[in-house]
Amino acid sequence: MLKIAPLLLLFLASSAMADQYCQRPDKIDPEYPAGIDGRYEIIGRLPESDVAYTGQLQIANGTKAYSLRRTVAGKTITGEGWIEFCSADRYMVFKFRYNSGTKPFVGICYPRSNGDNYYIISCYTSDGTAFTHHGLESMFQLQAP
Repeated sequence: MLKIAPLLLLFLASSAMADQYCQRPDKIDPEYPAGIDGRYEIIGRLPESDVAYTGQLQIANGTKAYSLRRTVAGKTITGEGWIEFCSADRYMVFKFRYNSGTKPFVGICYPRSNGDNYYIISCYTSDGTAFTHHGLESMFQLQAP
């Protein structure tokens, strides 16, 4: 265990510094990543309580950000999402922010697509306190009706 601790600290420090190496484009390019807009099934765990939840998410293209409409337990909130490109490799992350009540709900996500070209997005979520209390959320894109 003692041999793993330095590696864990190195990983946590590098992920905390990742934000300074990410760049957000000035506007949304609806062609890249193509097809990220649409309907999603979500499943997650709240950052502050470890309570599990499920719901629906709608992502729509905008000019500077994606508009988000999230429904969990019958409660709908709106927010915004955006793509950032990080490091010299320019890997893509999807970030979001909802202003729901007294605390923001934010996330950093890693999109990927499956063999059918539908997105699966895995996220770390937070109550806005620099990811000191983090939860998890996964989004599974649904086929267009």
